[in-house]
Amino acid sequence: SPMRLVLLVTPFARNEHVESATDLRELRQWVENFGGFVDPKLDLVGEGPSSGCRGIVATEAIAADVVKARPLVIIPEALEMNGERARAELKLPPSARSLDGLDDGALCVLLLAQEAASPDRLRQSKWRPYLDSLPKEPPCGWVAESSSPTAALAAETLRARSYVEAVASGLYEDYGASLGITTPNHIAWALGLVTSRSMDDGARLVPVLDLVNHSPRRAPFTAFSAANFNNLRRLAADDPKAIDFAGTHTDGKDWCLWSWSHDYATPLPLKPGDELLANYLPDDYSPVDWWVNCGIYPPPR
Repeated sequence: SPMRLVLLVTPFARNEHVESATDLRELRQWVENFGGFVDPKLDLVGEGPSSGCRGIVATEAIAADVVKARPLVIIPEALEMNGERARAELKLPPSARSLDGLDDGALCVLLLAQEAASPDRLRQSKWRPYLDSLPKEPPCGWVAESSSPTAALAAETLRARSYVEAVASGLYEDYGASLGITTPNHIAWALGLVTSRSMDDGARLVPVLDLVNHSPRRAPFTAFSAANFNNLRRLAADDPKAIDFAGTHTDGKDWCLWSWSHDYATPLPLKPGDELLANYLPDDYSPVDWWVNCGIYPPPR
């Protein structure tokens, strides 16, 4: 219909309040304040050499003995945005519609939209360093103003966009006024980010790691239990609770990224300009999934 054509060329999933940071300085400091770690030789660039899009690269060489000894990024569970945390932080007036019945994804969408609803709200948010690392538009294929890359994907793109419009409108009608969200565009923006950046088969947003691009030839993100310990101290080799290679298989709630091959057979040192990559999408992720959720076509191999 003519209305559908208008929607296809009108940006509707956009948030101008976030900064879309061009470096890791503030985000790194925030992570380290919570006991995490981001290697000081890593930084954010607008176009990664392997991915062709915004990503994390080495600014100086990171030697094999370093990548073999410790992860290059550690994110404490306290900085993971998830459904449980969102439910606790979404403050509704007594007269508002209940959050009961919303899944973790919808709760994270509302929390993102609430915390970045206005410049004032963003400045006051405890999540601000993370929010300012997010793009003003999600990368999803249904956001793109241009047509789909193939005719076969066009119908899926339309279907996905219609779904997002319906969900954003519904959540805005039910919760927008109560949460201070002034436009359904911000909910559509948040929905695209949750869709494209969630980790671990669920609605889990992990700062810094969601700036890392995908490669099936690299190691996946791993978990490590670092409760009650400062991760910077635990990187010391003489610390009995140090994080070491055994931690790649430890079941915990904190997040780590090691620079290793996908099978953990080979440590992968980084030269200046090399991109830090991770294997975080399933092998059966289809071309449609890649385009609709990530805006990438053809899929990386």
